[in-house]
Amino acid sequence: RGCRLIIRNVTLTDTGNYTCLARSQLGGSFRENVPLTVIAPARITSSFSEVVTVRSGGRVQLQCDAAGPPKPDVYWTKGSTPCSNSTAAILKIANASQQDSGIYHCHAVNQLGSDEKKVRIVTTQLKFVELPPPTIDLNKQATRYIAINCTASVAVGLPMTRTQWSIARRNQNCPTVADSTVSFLSNGTLVIRGAGDGDAAVYTCSAEFDGETITASTEIVPSWMLTTDRCGGFRQSTYNSSVYYAVSAYHLWDKSRYYHCPSGYHWACTEEGKMIFKTNKNWSKTYVYYSQCGWNSYTYRGVNRYFFRFRDSATTNALKHAGNRDEYQIEYSSATSQFAGVVCIKH
Repeated sequence: RGCRLIIRNVTLTDTGNYTCLARSQLGGSFRENVPLTVIAPARITSSFSEVVTVRSGGRVQLQCDAAGPPKPDVYWTKGSTPCSNSTAAILKIANASQQDSGIYHCHAVNQLGSDEKKVRIVTTQLKFVELPPPTIDLNKQATRYIAINCTASVAVGLPMTRTQWSIARRNQNCPTVADSTVSFLSNGTLVIRGAGDGDAAVYTCSAEFDGETITASTEIVPSWMLTTDRCGGFRQSTYNSSVYYAVSAYHLWDKSRYYHCPSGYHWACTEEGKMIFKTNKNWSKTYVYYSQCGWNSYTYRGVNRYFFRFRDSATTNALKHAGNRDEYQIEYSSATSQFAGVVCIKH
């Protein structure tokens, strides 16, 4: 009598060789091998992240394996366009750029069906979306509230990269009190409330991603300075290149005030001045500030300015006279009028 082999819920593991064996009562036998090949629609077996990031200039290689049988054909597309940079199951991107960002699809196809898996490739390039201004002049601020924005991103569609601020305050060489408050918001904004000369500094915003760091800086310029003459109110000495004369917007000397020099400079003390300016001869052709940088002799904008002060001039009365030559030694006077500014030295 005959018999049948029935396999229900067939899977790919049922593929193999099956043997039918029959014996008679008379001692005879019969054997026949029957190969069984289970076929199935194409199925992608590889697993990869939904989002793959690559730094600009970097390299990506993704392999997409698929199972049948019959053996599927495998290929990649970007959107609906076949990828020229793929070899069958392998997608390769060398020297990645922003143009390589997008949605890629791996396709597997055989006679019984198809399968598809997608991946988003994002080319990252750390850059600032919003930069702080190079300088903030307190002379031009309508209020004492300052908000400096700084945001950075690595790619469109990805979260903003966290930014951090650092502050390089000026070399003050003496205590000073600032009544301002500085705070850092989560969106990358630096806020100064009650901004004043004590906040004169270089503020640097930095962002980091995948081992790369970018920075951008803004300098807050102190409000006491006059910056409108031809030297920007900051003339370099022709006698000593590290010495600068910073011009005051006010012609009365406030002995109790600390006058902040621009970033990278400090307000010189009397001893420093005595070490640099030693001669009582006027042998050069260049004055400290007399008729320099658009001044009419000692006058600029209708105000006479004579005396450039040192950090401890309130005690020593030391000064550099605008009408002397650059190399001439320091002099002394307790006058608070005809104030020209301060002597600064580069760090």
